[in-house]
Amino acid sequence: MATANKLFTNKTFGFQIKNESAEDITYALMDGSMDTLEEIKKRYPHVKALLADGEFFTGTDTKKATCTCKGDGSIKYFQKYFSSVPAQASTLDMVSSDKENFYTDIEIGTPNPCGIEQLQRKALSDYLGTQQYDQNRIIARNINIPLSAAHIVLFTVRANSTVVLTFTISALL
Repeated sequence: MATANKLFTNKTFGFQIKNESAEDITYALMDGSMDTLEEIKKRYPHVKALLADGEFFTGTDTKKATCTCKGDGSIKYFQKYFSSVPAQASTLDMVSSDKENFYTDIEIGTPNPCGIEQLQRKALSDYLGTQQYDQNRIIARNINIPLSAAHIVLFTVRANSTVVLTFTISALL
């Protein structure tokens, strides 16, 4: 039996999301092979936006958010790359201007065209220690978020807040 070779191990990718609207925004980091927000909303109506580089808007309204990558990466390349190269984020380091963001869930699933699948929830508060809370930070080790074309990954950013997310990722060939 052949084993999968690691393409890379423990590389980091980070970005900042600023939600300038008066409402919480649930956005899709990975779209589960559903190319449009309309397609995602058919199955998961609480999703307000597809994460994108720079300014992006939440559906048909004019609520604004911005996304800026750390370093020389882009969200578009991140999404395209991991749609063809399966990977897993083992650690999430999150810094937030609003501690309420620590009480949101990451939603993960493997949607398919044959029906609507229930998403699994990973509560960020499960990874929150007292010291981290005081520092406006969560370091979630062994969070194991799958990144691939088959997976949908959703995050929520609270109204009028900013979060900085840094993933530690390993990819398989």
